[in-house]
Amino acid sequence: MGTRGKSEKGKSGKKAALIGALTGITAAAALCFIFSVLIANEKLPEDMMKQLLAASCFIAGMSAALIAGRLRKANRLPIGLASAGLLAAVIIVIGLAAGREEALNRGVVITTLAMLAGGATGGIIASMRSKQR
Repeated sequence: MGTRGKSEKGKSGKKAALIGALTGITAAAALCFIFSVLIANEKLPEDMMKQLLAASCFIAGMSAALIAGRLRKANRLPIGLASAGLLAAVIIVIGLAAGREEALNRGVVITTLAMLAGGATGGIIASMRSKQR
């Protein structure tokens, strides 16, 4: 049986998507913490909370896709979308496991779409970087 060389393809797709999703979760938590501190100190208005959450989810999805694309040398766009989708699925499952009835409301759909859009953007950026080299 032939094995893939790590120099050609990079890490396996599952491992790259998982590492990317973990990076995205870390980025989302860090950004939400920073934004909550800024709102608590009245540096940002409370009305911007939904927009800041969507922006942090977009950035988290993009960082997940960029890391997954960097680890996986081929098929960077699908791996980026997979890592952002995995990130969104983890967020939804955590909301459902917490027993919240609102786990699938309109705000969650918006943040999920923001994560997937960030994942697609990160996958495209990762694909463009590989063509330039």
